Amino acid sequence: MLIGISVIGIIFSWMLVLKPYQKQRITSFINSKQDLQGSSYNARQALIAAGSGQLLGKGLGQGVQSHLRFLPERQTDFIFASLAEEFGFIGAIVVISLYVALISFIIITGRKTSSPLALRYCMAIAIMTTMQAGINISMNIGILPITGLTLPLLSYGGSSILSLSFMFAVIQSIANQTQPKAVLHLS
Repeated sequence: MLIGISVIGIIFSWMLVLKPYQKQRITSFINSKQDLQGSSYNARQALIAAGSGQLLGKGLGQGVQSHLRFLPERQTDFIFASLAEEFGFIGAIVVISLYVALISFIIITGRKTSSPLALRYCMAIAIMTTMQAGINISMNIGILPITGLTLPLLSYGGSSILSLSFMFAVIQSIANQTQPKAVLHLS
C-alpha cells in the first residue's frame, strides 16, 4: 500500500511538479555519464575537486579545479568540494567535526532548558542544520543530486548567513538562560 502511494507520488511529481531543469538534475545524477559537458558537468567537477585534494590537500588558494573556474559556484553550492581540494581529507573531516560539535551544542542546549518551546526550537534547528549540511556535503561528493542548498555558515550568500545568524543567536540566548546564575556574596 505504502509502496503504491509512493510510486503514484513520484509519478505525479515527475509529471506535474518538477521543472525541466530539476528533472535534468535527477536524470544526470542517475546516469552521470549522460551529459558530461552539460547537466552532469557541475557534479563531475565537484567530485574531481573533492578527490584531488587527497589526504592533506593542495594548500590554501592552490586548488586547480576551483581557482581555474572548472568548478562553478565554488563559493556557494560547491564550497565543500573546494575546501576538500585545498585542505584534503583531513580538512574535510575537520569541517564535518565542527558541524557535529555545533549540532551537539544545540541539542545539549535544548535538553538543558526547562521550556518545551525552547526544546522544540533547538531540536528543529539541529535537524535543519544536520539536513542542510548533510545534503550539501553529499551532493559535493556525488551521493545526492545537486540541490542548490548552501552549506551552513560556510557558503557565500547573504540571506542564508543572515537567517542562520538569527537562529543561532536565539540558541545562544537559550544557552545563556540555562546556565546557573552567579551569586555575588558581599561580606
